[in-house]
Amino acid sequence: MNWKQVLYKGLPIFLIAAVIVIVAVIASRPKKQPELSSPDKDVVNYQGLKVTNSSLYNLLKQVGGTSTLIDIIDRNILAEYKDDIDIEKVREAIEDSKNQQGEHNFYQNMILQGVISSKDDENADELLEEYFRLSYLQETYAKAKAIEDLKAEDIQKAKDDYKEDICIITIEFEKESEADVFADELAAAADKLQLFEDKWVVQHKDDEQADEDEDAEELSFIASFNCEYERAVYDEYSTSAIDLRDFIFADSYKYYDKTTNENVTQEFKTGDYTEKAKYINTDKAYYFVYKLANPTYINAEDTPNFRDLPEFDEYIKDKLVSPILTDMYVISEIIDLHNSLDLKIYDSVIAEAYKALDKDFKEQKKLLDDKTVATYKFDGETIKITADDLYKNLKTIYGTQLLLEKINYESLAKISDIQLTKKEKENILDQIKIEKTNYISRGQDATWSEFIASNYYVFNEKDLSKMYAVEQLRNRYILGYEDYIGQNPVTDADINEAYDNWIAISASHILFEFDKDDAASEALALQKANQIINGCTSTEVDNEECYIYYEVEDEENVDEEDDGVIDPFKGLYNTAAKNYETVFADLAKEYSDDPGASSNLGSLGLFGHGDMVPEFEAAAIEIANRGDGKYSLEPVKTEFGYHVIYVKSSQEKTEKPDFYDAYKTDEENDVDLEDKYSAEEISEANSYASFIKTLKTDIENERTSINNRNILLAQLRSDSEFKFLDADLQAIYETVNDLQKNYDPDAE
Repeated sequence: MNWKQVLYKGLPIFLIAAVIVIVAVIASRPKKQPELSSPDKDVVNYQGLKVTNSSLYNLLKQVGGTSTLIDIIDRNILAEYKDDIDIEKVREAIEDSKNQQGEHNFYQNMILQGVISSKDDENADELLEEYFRLSYLQETYAKAKAIEDLKAEDIQKAKDDYKEDICIITIEFEKESEADVFADELAAAADKLQLFEDKWVVQHKDDEQADEDEDAEELSFIASFNCEYERAVYDEYSTSAIDLRDFIFADSYKYYDKTTNENVTQEFKTGDYTEKAKYINTDKAYYFVYKLANPTYINAEDTPNFRDLPEFDEYIKDKLVSPILTDMYVISEIIDLHNSLDLKIYDSVIAEAYKALDKDFKEQKKLLDDKTVATYKFDGETIKITADDLYKNLKTIYGTQLLLEKINYESLAKISDIQLTKKEKENILDQIKIEKTNYISRGQDATWSEFIASNYYVFNEKDLSKMYAVEQLRNRYILGYEDYIGQNPVTDADINEAYDNWIAISASHILFEFDKDDAASEALALQKANQIINGCTSTEVDNEECYIYYEVEDEENVDEEDDGVIDPFKGLYNTAAKNYETVFADLAKEYSDDPGASSNLGSLGLFGHGDMVPEFEAAAIEIANRGDGKYSLEPVKTEFGYHVIYVKSSQEKTEKPDFYDAYKTDEENDVDLEDKYSAEEISEANSYASFIKTLKTDIENERTSINNRNILLAQLRSDSEFKFLDADLQAIYETVNDLQKNYDPDAE
């Protein structure tokens, strides 16, 4: 075969190979994405940090591009449901968020996300409500769709099955003999209702007075419902009380007549009462019930049957769809809505993330133009969302908070005395290398670059190494490092003060709140607290002045015969010490105004110096000094109300050995400690050193906590005269920086 034959035969192979290489190169090139109008304009150019619109946009897309796109779309297409949202639910969500984060952090985060420019804005509340409203818009839409899918027969059945609320008087007995006595009294009584009322008062006189919520709204179809006794609501009975519920809401009931040895069926509608006791096996109790009244309903003259009211119809539909309105259901309905609007996403990064919500979503292979990220059809027109639109929202929500730590690093990098050593930098790079290897070995869908962008909010590995370093630099800047003193170092005086003030007390409390502007309210709270300590000292026959009722079991002076009446509590002072903890827990659960007392039984756990308000801490220390297992001898007044405190246990701080200073000097001078000190002395010295080390660490942690470190870092950035080159980000930054600099932990 001559050279020409070789060439002719081999030419197709060369061509094929060339085509394969070209295709591979093209395929490996990043897909062209919709672009910003000014991609190369600087957002930040500070020290070693240079960020353009384009680099920030690409990072922000990884962080929250898809969720922000959905936000933009849904706020537009769901605007018609705005008036259907219960605004009180939105406001409750805002208050819950404030309580969880703390007011300072909440407003700081809202400013960082561009929701408000200041907590003092005239329209701050309105802007916060608008921001929190989105999830409720989505839920409201999904609810409307669920109601549309309800079947008429299911709605009618639910209406027919609905049980009206009933005002009832319930009399309960543990013993059959007691029930028979009451049945005889009932048969002989001229005024049956009065007998029920009198017995109910006796049985419930030790119940804590329930706070009446005057602002509580009735269901929309109920005009009013005045009930001085017990309001029986069918759906509020627990699964363990189903037998009692079914008895109360039945139109008749059966009981066994001992005189005739027969089962008797008695009508049992509103206005009726049970002549004989009904035994409820799950409760192991005998019940008498008087059904007093049902609610009155709106528009009763025009619509005599409340089941025909449109408001009742709406209530039933809400009740039917409520169980299916899960987060997954809401997301599914929103995705279906997007599909019905012919949503198209042209940015592959955002489209890929959207597939996590809708696995069948098809990414657009070609760009619509060089600016459009997504389109959808709404109200007869095609809506375009450009890269500029998305970037503006992303930048406002995430921009400042994402860049702030990078700016902190650059500010700290200017301080030569706190910089990392070469070895420390190498350790960080090794740590990143190991993490990268482990990530790639797991075969994840996202690339390493995508992973660190979305999880660490960094541009690249170099940026990641800076974020790993910033914590060490920050701590050195605050606490000091070698010859660098630090902005808030922990001194020996600080440690000595912490040592002197150190406490570790495990306690419980019973709280009685009062209105600070109402002397009578305060007097009542004080009286209740005193009755916990000393018992009720009233000499009135009817005991009207007694508010605390509790009978301590298994004490020697308890009457052998149980008359079913619980006496006023005789006080901790007259309670056997072995019962303190149990009695205190029971009383806290029953009477304390602390919202958590019903579940934690008044327990505050272990607390240290500064964890409680000063008056409470001082009282707890005084009690602990008297010995564990003791209670406050008089009520303790704080800004929260009157407390009765029970100290379960307290810990002693490790005492400093007399020889410790000499021991420490010897240790620093490399003296052989085992030759000079006994094993017991070495153990004592080490225990004290460990205790002091823990104290120092606690102080350091407090001084480098988020809000405390932000004060110093905000001042550092100000001193460095940092400024964003982007006006929108700079406006947010200025407000946040001032907030952080001026943070007052005592005002929180």
